[in-house]
Amino acid sequence: MPRYKKKQQGCHTYSYSKYIKRLVKSSYAEIDMLHLMPEKSSVEGMIKRACQIVELKALKKYILIKCKKTDLFTAFDMKWTVEGIGNILDNAVKYSPEQSCIDVSITAYESFLCIQVSDYGIGIKEEEQGLIFQRFYRSKDVKDQIELGIGLYLSREIFLGREGT
Repeated sequence: MPRYKKKQQGCHTYSYSKYIKRLVKSSYAEIDMLHLMPEKSSVEGMIKRACQIVELKALKKYILIKCKKTDLFTAFDMKWTVEGIGNILDNAVKYSPEQSCIDVSITAYESFLCIQVSDYGIGIKEEEQGLIFQRFYRSKDVKDQIELGIGLYLSREIFLGREGT
């Protein structure tokens, strides 16, 4: 019995640590400390790094993340862009059913790239689509999950700092 309690406490400690890190990162965005330093890099390499963030969580749910191959290079801040895409992928894994699939596709336009993450999860109600990127916003449909509601907010701030959406 004590071993189970210890594991339980360890799990909560990890969760608190994760939340504190996210709060600190979101506060960077709040006080304009989010300094982006774009360098020309591989888009596919960036997507692969973002996928690695959620790989274990996806494996535990038997979720396959499919990424279209691309040889595109463009200028972006690797650290923060990986963080932003990773947050979006984290939500996709979190709210997708077991044994499902997440598709990541990249479309190049004349003046920008579009990275699209598609999943088969619970979806977002139309009236909430404008709200999910607000700091601490949590949909009523997912209130049972312990989260802070800052991952998508941070992603939004990263991409707005990159002049993207």
